[in-house]
Amino acid sequence: MLRSALCSVAAQTGGSHIGEVVVIENLSNRESGVICRDFPQLRIRYVFRDPPIPPGIESTLDAMKYLTGDYIAFLFDDDWWGEQHLEKSIESHTICPDVVASYGSCIWVNGEEGYLTGIHSSFIPWFAAEKPKIKGRWVFELNELLIAGLLKTAFHFSSLLIKRSVWEKCLDCIRDGNPYDTDRLMSVEMGKYGKVVMDSAPHVFIRAHESQECTRIGRTSVGQFWHNKSTEKLLLLAEKAGMHLQHEFSRRMSRKSVSIEDLIDNSTRDSFESLVEHGILRKPPMHRKVIHQILPPFLRSCLNSMRRKQVRIAG
Repeated sequence: MLRSALCSVAAQTGGSHIGEVVVIENLSNRESGVICRDFPQLRIRYVFRDPPIPPGIESTLDAMKYLTGDYIAFLFDDDWWGEQHLEKSIESHTICPDVVASYGSCIWVNGEEGYLTGIHSSFIPWFAAEKPKIKGRWVFELNELLIAGLLKTAFHFSSLLIKRSVWEKCLDCIRDGNPYDTDRLMSVEMGKYGKVVMDSAPHVFIRAHESQECTRIGRTSVGQFWHNKSTEKLLLLAEKAGMHLQHEFSRRMSRKSVSIEDLIDNSTRDSFESLVEHGILRKPPMHRKVIHQILPPFLRSCLNSMRRKQVRIAG
């Protein structure tokens, strides 16, 4: 998988902006070093961790020791970039003042020769952003990032280009040792320091497989614990920012004709349940919930489109 990732880096149309590629191997297989030597056109710094460092703040702080540029672009070794990813990401930083980070929209795939399984979390950023067009770039400030983060992990690290100075400031939000929900928290934390831009046109490919940390840990009590703890952090941040979350959700649902079933379908279950528990959202009546669960996806979508004007919101 690392070879595919590095091939995509080497193929970038914005490759002249790449100062250095840091590859970190967490005591898994020395073969990764051999693969790196097959890319002499890339200035690769290879780091082999022995002993390994588990995911979380310690791993991130260790990685920072090897990064030297003013901007950092991330790519997990099981994912890969489209050829214009860096070029488009750099453009995203120029579309308005005070941009500190950018994301690209992502496509889930089952491998280089597999099939496409959908666009990663496209509904949630669209719902959270104030006035997004279907195509183009969407600009997020702290309030919009909070709405998105309270529903789901809306952005993927493998599509992130961020100012190094801002990344270092954002690390404070994961110093409690969270090994699971870092991408969700960090995407919101960036909003404290400036604007975040997302290109709605997909140019990053995310490989779906069972050994992914988000899949493996997310199904456990550990994942649920950290997810709930992250939600509490985001709710506290929204309170400090003076946000009236009931109003923010209600306004978006009404203006964008989004039903409560749409939010159920597109958020994570734990996130939605937390918003209900805190009185921000209200579950649909039981008969609607039962019908929603038993209908096939196509009919469920048709039914949702009929309900979108019937906003059910607490308060």
